[in-house]
Amino acid sequence: MLFKSIIPITVIILLNGCASSPQNQANVCRTGHTMLDGTCVTQEVANYVSCVRSYGADLGEEKNKRVSAEIGFIGTSVSGAKDVSDKLNRKYSASDKVVMEVIKRCDVIAGIKSNTGMISNAKKSISTDSDKSSATASKNYSVARAKNFKFEIEKCITKNKSMTCEITVTNEDKDRNLIVYPSTRAYNMSGNEYKTSSVSLVDTSKFKVMLSGLPMRLKLSFDSVNVGDRIPKLEILASISKMKHHRFSAVLKDVAVFSE
Repeated sequence: MLFKSIIPITVIILLNGCASSPQNQANVCRTGHTMLDGTCVTQEVANYVSCVRSYGADLGEEKNKRVSAEIGFIGTSVSGAKDVSDKLNRKYSASDKVVMEVIKRCDVIAGIKSNTGMISNAKKSISTDSDKSSATASKNYSVARAKNFKFEIEKCITKNKSMTCEITVTNEDKDRNLIVYPSTRAYNMSGNEYKTSSVSLVDTSKFKVMLSGLPMRLKLSFDSVNVGDRIPKLEILASISKMKHHRFSAVLKDVAVFSE
């Protein structure tokens, strides 16, 4: 009987993403709030923190851990995504250009206006090479929708004969799974097909539970490619389950490719 009483409470917490109160574990976050590092925060704060943590993988392991811890602490003490952004801007605007690129990207996703009153340039590429390469990559913008998922190209970079493409994926439906298959492919201008050598959603997984409205990063790697400066077609093969009838494809067209 004890286990039967505990299980329903656990399920509620997992489905709603809310932290239980230390005083009463039966309580969950109120409407419009969700759990962040064990504390109930507004959904927009949780989404912003998750965005920074997702794109923070480009910062390197040590810096990513530090920024992740800092933004978690900030997120539990403010009421809005802009408050988180403002505190991060004050801390990093003069000291770390790479972290600022992550912040700017998540500001765009969250619809936060910059200090000048204008939305930051959409879809800037995170790049340590130069401001010029980031500005150029920001022009690479293609969107595809399939099965209520939105796929937005961020950047495709070639180095030697390898290519890496980063894509923001947003679930525009209820919480559900997403599987991206290694058979995902790109085509060059001559019609040659290149299948991925690796696929990862946020970390090293091809599979992820996609929360509604929360963007995740998809990284596709290709080996031995000859694509020039443009991909006419990038076809993402995916599914919401392992059942064949749940499979679908999303096609990104006319994708610019930049050399590292």
